[in-house]
Amino acid sequence: MTRADGQLQTTLETRSSSRVSRGVRDIRVAQAGSTLTFLEADRESFPALDLAYRVGALGRTFPAVMSAANEVAVAAFLAGSIPFSTIVETVARVVDEHEPPTSVASVVQLDRADTWARERTAALLAR
Repeated sequence: MTRADGQLQTTLETRSSSRVSRGVRDIRVAQAGSTLTFLEADRESFPALDLAYRVGALGRTFPAVMSAANEVAVAAFLAGSIPFSTIVETVARVVDEHEPPTSVASVVQLDRADTWARERTAALLAR
């Protein structure tokens, strides 16, 4: 494991162990009588779903870009700066503008993509 991998693992472990309780019980699917039913997603009502599938298929730094752009756009929505419908439009535009590296060899590349996406999203929303 590289130093960067170890740092990322430590960060993820710290985040997951310090989660705030939301007052909702864990789902115990393995217990007798527990079942979950999944229905087909309503893609018209949830347009970000198709974008997420596309981003997942593209791989490389695209998922980091989508996540970062979404965080910035949602923050703008919560601040009352943009309407809800602008979130997906903006995130899709940032994803479409992204020029990924040919491969991802380090966390540094993901961090650079994240930073670029945050800056680009903020610039688009400032217009």
